[in-house]
Parts: sequence; C-alpha cells; structure tokens
Amino acid sequence: MALIGSVETANAGSAVDMLASLVAPNANKVLGRLNRKIVTVGYTRILSDGAKFLLGSEPGRAAWKNLFTAVVQLLEAPQDESEIGDGEDQDAALAFANEVQAVEQRDEVRYNRLAMAASSGERDPFKSVADPRLQFVQSMAKLLGGEAGAVARPLVAAQP
Repeated sequence: MALIGSVETANAGSAVDMLASLVAPNANKVLGRLNRKIVTVGYTRILSDGAKFLLGSEPGRAAWKNLFTAVVQLLEAPQDESEIGDGEDQDAALAFANEVQAVEQRDEVRYNRLAMAASSGERDPFKSVADPRLQFVQSMAKLLGGEAGAVARPLVAAQP
C-alpha cells in the first residue's frame, strides 16, 4: 500500500505506531453513516492491501489485529446516529455536541459557512461499495486465502 510505504520510507516504524496509537483507538468515535462507511472501507483496505507489510513484524501484527478489531466493532455498532447507547459513545456524542456549541458561539459566521458547505453535498468517495460489511468480508476472505493469510488467520481466530 502506497501510503504505508511512504510513511515508512520517511520514518521507519511510524506507520505501525500511527495505526496502533492513533487510528485504531479512535475508530469508535466516528459518527454519521457516511463517515462510518468511509472509515470502514478505508480501514478494510489498509487491512487487506497493507497486510503483507503489517504482518511482517510483531508490532505490525499487533497493529493489524487492533485495526481488525476496530473495523469489526464499527460494523457491529448501531448504524443510526439516533441509536447511540450508553457509556463512551454517549460521552463522545456529548463532548462533540459541546465542542460544536462552543465553536458556534465563538465564531458563528465561520461555523455556518462550514455547516452549509458540509450539508450541501456530502460526497461518498466509495460509491462503488454498496455494503461495507460485504466488502470487509470479501476482502478478509481474499486475504486469508492468500500468502499473508498464514499469518493473519491466527489473529482473526483469536477475535472474540
């Protein structure tokens, strides 16, 4: 995968560190159907296209496993924003709402411009992916049947 290769060329180990410390832990904070779809499809591509690179080291395998778990949790989470439940999801939604309110009070004109721009035409960069769950399952099946599958199978099997 070009992105992982570019990051690794610039600073060895940084792509794995970024996946482990930034990407996977924040996956459950994504709100909105389109955003969740974008994140799910993107993370699935990292898992499948970047598997050969990620599964080559112990830290990479740990990052791959954490990202795999994050995608599964995204796919299993309620898809409608109105279905946000207890705990962390509710806290994240409340924190987000408070942040939006603060931004709105601080600079209403900029916020309104951003809100109008965001709502005027949400673009789906993955229009060709009708069902992110199906795409995830197909990508993982292809990966597990390939060369990297020997390393990935135990990581997938260890999932709850």
